[in-house]
Amino acid sequence: VLRFSQDLPKKLRSVIQHQNNAFLFLGSKRHAMKDLFQNPNSPFYNSGIVLPLEKIPREEFRKFIERWFKRTRVRLQKGDVDGVLSFTEGHPYYTQYLCHFLWEKRRAGDDSTGLKSVLQGIVDANSGFYERLHAGLTTNQRKALAVAATEENAFSQGALEKHGFSTTQTLQKALQALEAKEVLDKNGRYAFTDLFFREWVLRR
Repeated sequence: VLRFSQDLPKKLRSVIQHQNNAFLFLGSKRHAMKDLFQNPNSPFYNSGIVLPLEKIPREEFRKFIERWFKRTRVRLQKGDVDGVLSFTEGHPYYTQYLCHFLWEKRRAGDDSTGLKSVLQGIVDANSGFYERLHAGLTTNQRKALAVAATEENAFSQGALEKHGFSTTQTLQKALQALEAKEVLDKNGRYAFTDLFFREWVLRR
């Protein structure tokens, strides 16, 4: 909404408040949604109930993937579904994105291409964009990306020393800057908003 116009939320609220219908707002950018509905300066402040959507349970997603491959008569190899869900951790968009490219390979009769090769193809196809994104970051932000990609406890002494941060404050500042750029999202811990970009970072 805010990308179109800073005034659009006010205009939208002025129209909605005169309607007798319920409205549902969906968004994948957690901090943007919070700012729209939980910022006291926003026209939509406290105007509705915020319901965070959790990741789809692994077993439910497994059944969904297997059902649709079977319905389209495309064969899965052993380990395909586990590999997809291990990579995406149940994120709906990236699960379906990865499954689509895997389905295309299998539908074409390519049973020799494994999931790792499919994933590599997706990363390679987006490498130009990732190169430009990475090049536009500061040195500390690049190092913070490596922390977010590899460390379970980003602020441990070992992680700080390994990635060349002298203080937790310096790392925190870099991580917050990446969150503001929508490269990372914070939900308990910092995580990549684009899982394929995380894979690109890991492969550097």
